[in-house]
Amino acid sequence: MEQLPHVLILAIISQISCQTWKALASSVRNRRIDLAPLFRFGGFPSGHAAFTASVTVGTGIVSGFGSAVFAVSFVFTIIILHDAVRVRGTVEQLGTAYNEDRRTRGMEPLPLLYGHSVGEIVAGVAVGSLVATIGAGLLL
Repeated sequence: MEQLPHVLILAIISQISCQTWKALASSVRNRRIDLAPLFRFGGFPSGHAAFTASVTVGTGIVSGFGSAVFAVSFVFTIIILHDAVRVRGTVEQLGTAYNEDRRTRGMEPLPLLYGHSVGEIVAGVAVGSLVATIGAGLLL
């Protein structure tokens, strides 16, 4: 079996770092161990942004920032980040309104998918880029 590509390993580390940060912050805020943020979407910093930015920056370092594979990775990162802010943010707003209507009718609310703020995205991109840059220096 082939070894996992370093870029993928760094992306996974970026994702885990963001989710761990969310769990630690929630645990401190609630003054009890809270592992639920490890498995939830949304929040600061964005794990989606960190994962995709790490892949894109890592790909640029490994294959070159002028390569076709970097360009493809960059385009997909922009699409995913746009989705995380705009599309999922809109779905969250619609879901909140829908759940409010359900509450007025005496019905249980449905679970919501959460979008990200621009600040959460920027922080995730920073984490992913930093992990990819440091990791590429260590692994390559």
